[in-house]
Amino acid sequence: VATVALTFWSESLLRFLERLAEHLLPAKWARRSIGVAEAALEGLRSLRDWRLGLGVWLLSGAIFFLSVMNNYLVFEAMRLPLSPVAALFLTIVLRIGVAPPSLPGRLGLFQYLVVLALAMFSVNRTAALTYSFALYGTAVIPVLFAGVVSLFAIRWTARSLGSNAGQEV
Repeated sequence: VATVALTFWSESLLRFLERLAEHLLPAKWARRSIGVAEAALEGLRSLRDWRLGLGVWLLSGAIFFLSVMNNYLVFEAMRLPLSPVAALFLTIVLRIGVAPPSLPGRLGLFQYLVVLALAMFSVNRTAALTYSFALYGTAVIPVLFAGVVSLFAIRWTARSLGSNAGQEV
């Protein structure tokens, strides 16, 4: 809902933020914060194109669905008698909870959020902590691994392009 509102009413929001910043912030900070807000809202304006927006929403929905299914399948693998609603709740808690900056790999925060969320469904701390490590292994470690592989692939590509450019000269 917030994304849709920011997408379609970005001009009104930007005017409101400009007035607010002018009254509450020093001029330099006001200009800088408005610049950041303009850049963020400009990125959302691209969603007004229904073809592009539909693609983004479908991919976002698929990613969210796969996250919920991953949580649920790890419940099943660990024989935790929890429903898909618990998997959905855990996904929402994790998405909101890991948004602020934290330790690299979200280590510690991820486990805490899982234990906290599963306590709502009467899962004891030991089982919830064990589940958090299994979920971390299926949800976070593959992403970290893919990032490292991508980093090396990009560096390798950049080096090979650089060495080829030197040979052509």
